[in-house]
This record gives sequence, C-alpha cells and structure tokens, in this order.
Amino acid sequence: SIYLDTYPVTISELEARLSQFKAVNPALPVVIKADGMIAYQRVVEVLDLMGRLEITQLGLVTQRLVK
Repeated sequence: SIYLDTYPVTISELEARLSQFKAVNPALPVVIKADGMIAYQRVVEVLDLMGRLEITQLGLVTQRLVK
C-alpha cells in the first residue's frame, strides 16, 4: 500500500495530490519511507513519479536491521 501521510492512496491519487501541493509550494519536500517487505519496484514507481512531478527535495528513510 502507498500512504500519503497516514492515508492510503493509489499511485494516481498520490500524483494528483502531490501535484496540487507542488503548485502551492514549488520547493515541496517529500520523504519516502518503505518497509523491508515491499517490492523494490514499488519504490521505483514512486521515485519515477517524483521525477515526473519535478520534486527535487527528496529524502529516503531507512531503518537499520536488528539481528
């Protein structure tokens, strides 16, 4: 699942909402967080969307694995 803040969205909904936010704030910062169970392709899909929307203030959250 994809979430915007805490709300589940489709990739199309994410694109529409981020586009609206970017119209208000051209320097819109976005932080992407994914758990270890998600398919890497899904993260790439979201990153591709950021590129299409020209969102350049981008952060990736990672979490150290605990053994």
